[in-house]
Amino acid sequence: GTRVVNEPTIADPTDRFRQLLTAASHGMATPRTLLLPQKASPGDLGQAALGNLVYPLPWERYLEEVGLPAFLRPAWSGGPARSQRIDSLEELFFHYDKSGEMPLLLQEFVEYDRFVRALVIGGNRVILARYEPEHGRYHLDPDLLDAAREERIVGEAAGLCRALGLDIDT
Repeated sequence: GTRVVNEPTIADPTDRFRQLLTAASHGMATPRTLLLPQKASPGDLGQAALGNLVYPLPWERYLEEVGLPAFLRPAWSGGPARSQRIDSLEELFFHYDKSGEMPLLLQEFVEYDRFVRALVIGGNRVILARYEPEHGRYHLDPDLLDAAREERIVGEAAGLCRALGLDIDT
């Protein structure tokens, strides 16, 4: 028989906002995040469908809520390829204005001393690796974390995959 990985009838596994909401609802730490309206309306979507939006958007309040620096990234995506670091209101405008119909997340920047990625396979096998986002490289390091932190990350990564209905994820 054929094994279907990441059941296709579940919600999009690349929906970052859904992932964050699910993680937060399960008590996991998540960065402060805002889902921004699209810069351009999708083709046939009329202004009446956007009646709940109030213009001008409160950009200063958004930045106060997540803080600076922040990250602006696609709401649906895999990987950091189109994520932009935002250090000012002007930078936020510049990158938002280029986004077109792409929904974006504005996220708090989280300081870290090491970046750990968790690869979950089969919903319960978890491999932890040090990640270098600036180079896109992974390093397996048996001394990466203390036992308590490793146990927490492994448990949360596997739990999030189960909550999202995924068999494999990073």
